Amino acid sequence: MEFFRGTSEVVQLFWIYFVLPVLVGIQLLPLFAGVVVLGLNHGAYGAEIVRGAVSSVPKAQVEGAKALSFSPRDIRWRVVMPQAVLEMLPSFNNLFIQLLKSTAILSFIVVSEVTERGVQVLVPNFGDDIVLIFVLMLLIYLVLAVLITAVMRWLERIGARRLGRRPSASARTAAVAAAH
Repeated sequence: MEFFRGTSEVVQLFWIYFVLPVLVGIQLLPLFAGVVVLGLNHGAYGAEIVRGAVSSVPKAQVEGAKALSFSPRDIRWRVVMPQAVLEMLPSFNNLFIQLLKSTAILSFIVVSEVTERGVQVLVPNFGDDIVLIFVLMLLIYLVLAVLITAVMRWLERIGARRLGRRPSASARTAAVAAAH
């Protein structure tokens, strides 16, 4: 995990796409190489989010479940994970938005993503209006990030209700702002 978290995604992408074929003699498809790199890199961060959330569940919760004769499986799935998942959601929101933005680096190996498409499709059609092209690309990323955030906040509210907790401070602030 430290390798993927501690090295650049761009360097990892070049290694998987350009160096690995030289070493093993198999050329990967650009999209497959991109999925592997982004999956491994963001998966390493995701694993740390899960580890941190699971370890944040108070030990008294686990001890109470043991005292009630819960099996280890039941402790994990009925006590620890419901609380941990709720703690994971804000961090996963950030991770998903970062993953969305990281797709732009795939244009380095000719994977057609938003930035690459913007340059390919919009430049011939708009010519000198490069500002409009890049404003549209910014708006596409912004709209997608806002949608991801809206879904994750909705999941946070549902999870908080199921566990009998109050919604997070950000959800309460949004609700107060909406009421005014």
